[in-house]
Amino acid sequence: MKNLFLLSALGAILIIGSCSKDKKSNNATSRKVKYEITGNATGSFTMVYTNSSGVAENVTVQSLPWSKELTVQNSVQAVVFTSNGTTTPGKVAVANLYIGGQIKQTATQTANNNGTIIFGGLSFTY
Repeated sequence: MKNLFLLSALGAILIIGSCSKDKKSNNATSRKVKYEITGNATGSFTMVYTNSSGVAENVTVQSLPWSKELTVQNSVQAVVFTSNGTTTPGKVAVANLYIGGQIKQTATQTANNNGTIIFGGLSFTY
């Protein structure tokens, strides 16, 4: 539970820290976002991601693969994706952050001896 709080707080800090009153518009960058976790890990995962309005949203899933696709509003300056889960030690999960159909960040994690997998903040700034 402590890890979930830390991941949520990290996501919120990154989102807030990336926002600016000077709203820059980058029409060349797609606003279509896809968050994804795949792999052979089983068990419960909590995902924390930036929703279309720029607010951190939490969801808990009981199996992989998982993905969420959305289009963020022009006022959103950055998107962030974090996750943690509990599975069998040695199992692997891969997190991907897509912008406009292209992977912008990816991370692979192997569950530790306690079966914990933690993904730090995958992010993209417009």
